[in-house]
Amino acid sequence: MTQKNDGGPAFPFVWFKSPDGMIGTNCTEGMTLLDFFAASVRQSMGTWTPHVPAFDSNDQPIINRTMGELLEAERRARAEWCYAEARAMLAAREAKS
Repeated sequence: MTQKNDGGPAFPFVWFKSPDGMIGTNCTEGMTLLDFFAASVRQSMGTWTPHVPAFDSNDQPIINRTMGELLEAERRARAEWCYAEARAMLAAREAKS
């Protein structure tokens, strides 16, 4: 099984104050760098939505869908766009190394 490149933890250190001063510890749980980049892309998008296809993943026409289903298709399209951009950012970051 191949390792999925998610960039690792977005914020890999948790700092806390001990009686001896500040001590850092590794943190591997929580948001990944991929998630952080995707959230940053989503924030910059505003209300823009990528093109929503005329057919869903089951080849059913979207025109026959309810408003809730159309809004869900838009949300899914925005999320997919954000993660595609985030993966491109990780690839560019990796290429520089």
